[in-house]
Amino acid sequence: MATVFAKMLEEFGLIEKILAMMCDNTSNNNVMVEELSELAPEFTGSASHFLHIINLIAKSLIHQFDMKKMTTDRDAELAELGRELADKEVILLSETKREDDNELAEEVDNDEGWVDEIEELTEEERVELERTYVQ
Repeated sequence: MATVFAKMLEEFGLIEKILAMMCDNTSNNNVMVEELSELAPEFTGSASHFLHIINLIAKSLIHQFDMKKMTTDRDAELAELGRELADKEVILLSETKREDDNELAEEVDNDEGWVDEIEELTEEERVELERTYVQ
């Protein structure tokens, strides 16, 4: 990898402009600097442990916002229970709505087919209706 990297740096004229090197861990940093020093004597950079530490800190901060995967059987089981409960709730709500609709239909129609509209009035509407009849 150092050979390819050194060749690229030389092609772009960057070999003498690099001050520090950072790879994914300390041993890789040291090896890369040693290899580049041997391949390109004009390379005067060093391994930057400071940048490596900054990189590790950034990764740990970003990791705090990662979504956790459901890797345990317990998590999968809880998720399945949640889905089952949601399905049961939908069924219960639809059954309750049907029962409410049936009760409402029975309340609206009496035995003779007449609807008592006064029962459907709010208290304020009833008071207003009684007031208009009294006058």
